[in-house]
Amino acid sequence: MGVFIMALKNSFSIKNMKVGGNAAFLKFCVVILTVSMFMSLIPLTGVVYGADSVPATARHIKTAEQLAAIGGVQSEGEYYVLDNDITLVAEWIPIEGFEGTFDGQGHSINNLYVLASSNRQYAGLFGLTYDYKDVTIKNVGVNIGSKGVTAIGSDSEYARVAHAGGLIGYCGAVVVSNCYVTGDVTATGYSFVYAGGLIGECGRVSVANCYVTGDVTANADGLAYAGGLIGHVWGNSVSVEKSYVTGDVTATGSHSADAGGLIGRSGRVFVEKSYVTGDVTANSATLLAYAGGLIGECGRVSVSNCYVTGDVTANSDRHEMGYAGGLIGYSTFDVSVEKSYVTGDVTADAFYVCYRVYAGSLVGDSKDGTVEKNCYRLSTQKITGGTISTDGKSLTPDEMKNQQSFSGWDFKSIWAIKSNVNNGYPHFKNLLSTSHNLTFDGSSSGNSSSDRSSPFSNPLILAGIAIIVIVAVVIVVVFIKKQNEVKRYE
Repeated sequence: MGVFIMALKNSFSIKNMKVGGNAAFLKFCVVILTVSMFMSLIPLTGVVYGADSVPATARHIKTAEQLAAIGGVQSEGEYYVLDNDITLVAEWIPIEGFEGTFDGQGHSINNLYVLASSNRQYAGLFGLTYDYKDVTIKNVGVNIGSKGVTAIGSDSEYARVAHAGGLIGYCGAVVVSNCYVTGDVTATGYSFVYAGGLIGECGRVSVANCYVTGDVTANADGLAYAGGLIGHVWGNSVSVEKSYVTGDVTATGSHSADAGGLIGRSGRVFVEKSYVTGDVTANSATLLAYAGGLIGECGRVSVSNCYVTGDVTANSDRHEMGYAGGLIGYSTFDVSVEKSYVTGDVTADAFYVCYRVYAGSLVGDSKDGTVEKNCYRLSTQKITGGTISTDGKSLTPDEMKNQQSFSGWDFKSIWAIKSNVNNGYPHFKNLLSTSHNLTFDGSSSGNSSSDRSSPFSNPLILAGIAIIVIVAVVIVVVFIKKQNEVKRYE
């Protein structure tokens, strides 16, 4: 406001507002419009995460030492913000017992690694958080070093479980948004093993605007769970939106294995506007193998506006149960799938291939049935198994590249087709890319393979234009009023 007042005082006055004073008034107009435009662009070029309100009591982190010290009961209800990128120079000791909010403010933690030789049961940026404390992690990137993140469950009575995640090894309840992880995550153990690109195992979780680019692997002399985002959810509440995985996901267990491009195993699941491009593989030495492009095994599930382009494989070496699905391996309840597609091959194999070996273009098998609406599969997709299902309408490669082939799909705000993106098949508009430069809404400010909407579709730009128009109208009104006053003085 002071800028406007000073401009008003220095540019003109009623006494000199005569015909020759129009130059001064025009100078004033330029000042007003320039300041207005600058103010309208602040939300676009200023603090990227401005939509997140950071409390005045927030604790600021600038060094690796400060980051390592935020765990324990002291973190309950606290809000931590990362003020800059941090590059680690030594093996990371995972944060234990975190109970607060961690806001990366768009920064990254680089060269994070946890060695297998350290024998940590809980590996990740955060090793574990308390079961019954709500935790929030947002606006941060974790670039795992070349040595990877590995959790080990040793061969002892009380240490046979391993949890590994790029962000969290194990947690109770967590909300994760605007985060990414690069690099490989591995969990190895003798009983229950959980590996996830973001989270190894959790109770309930919400994930939005996140991606993982590394490989995720779970190896167990027992039960193995691996997910591109989450290995296993023991609770009954999971939601994933606007997220993706590009690395391969593999679960290998002597008894059973669950592998999913997004989630290895969970109860009730909601997934929308997400995709997977890596291969998904579940290998069981003796019993059950579940593999799904999105979810390996689940209870009730709803999927909308998703796609998978990688291959999905479930192998049960010495038994008869294998389930593989382009989107979902196996569901114990009903499945709802709409406006989604798959292109990769699906294979279910077992020792007795004629019995309980299910392979499906969309869903391997669902106990209560599958409802699919406006879903598609590539005609060249190979489906191999004892019992085969071909849900979804078959489209040739040329048809898959034609917008008219997709009935009821939203190509205005959700989907797009470009010949040089995603092999010419449908992809998402305005979904974050692997530029490692997250913005608050989950899109990327760097180069992206996704479409860029017109700048006039940005509400901040529209607001700025509206301000300029309003100011311009006020200036015209004031000008006319002052001109009338000048005439009265004359």
